[in-house]
Amino acid sequence: MLVDPVLVSWVPEWVVEQYERWNPYFRRCVKDALDHGLPQFEEWRRRTLRELLLRQGDPEDEAERRASRLRPRRRVWTNARLLTVVRRDMERLEEKAAAEKARGDAAGADGSGSEESGEDSSSDDDDPEAGAARARRRPCIAILGRPLATMA
Repeated sequence: MLVDPVLVSWVPEWVVEQYERWNPYFRRCVKDALDHGLPQFEEWRRRTLRELLLRQGDPEDEAERRASRLRPRRRVWTNARLLTVVRRDMERLEEKAAAEKARGDAAGADGSGSEESGEDSSSDDDDPEAGAARARRRPCIAILGRPLATMA
């Protein structure tokens, strides 16, 4: 429901906010999935791969050859395919972020990383009780800008 612009209007804002907070890559993955197979997206993929290979030290002709052989992604035509692609990409980005965090934690544990002082500013974002309290203060359903019911 969060992908469809009409159906999302039926979902309470706090539900959308919570989902996007717990799945920070959701919107990015939906946009990328909808761009699959578009000519400008495929050109961007080729150009990005070529630049990456050149930065890694590959010869220019080899980078160009590998970038030109990049297979285009299949266009997303059905909701089932869209949801599959979005979920796969979200999981891939989560794993990548977890690996980077683990590398950062390992670097911090050996003393080479810098320690942050003070309270984490987003610590209440992950606190379920704080999120529930914020949700109770907000209107559950609003039509024409007026709350119809609250969760108080």
